[in-house]
Amino acid sequence: MLVLFRMRCDGGVLIPETFDLNTTLKMAGSPERTFKSETTKEVLKLYFRGQKTRVTDEATQMVAEVTSLAVVEAVLRAGKQAKAEGSSVIQAGHLEKIIPQLILDL
Repeated sequence: MLVLFRMRCDGGVLIPETFDLNTTLKMAGSPERTFKSETTKEVLKLYFRGQKTRVTDEATQMVAEVTSLAVVEAVLRAGKQAKAEGSSVIQAGHLEKIIPQLILDL
């Protein structure tokens, strides 16, 4: 069983949480688990050069889906890396090791 750490914000305080990676991946594969359209749109706007640039709802949904898939892939690869190192917890170091190849593959 692999365990993943994440931070939850509760009243402005970050609280560390752990959860079972297998359960998380099952949830991540479901269609309900994706980034919110509004969040995706706001992140995209950060990189617009002109104020006249617009993004359609369909494009926002596609970017959110691709981002969601990239996150799931990163978690899977980091889990594989952690397991190869004999760890049952994914840590930042595991993500750092898989990121270069993940970026090349995307």
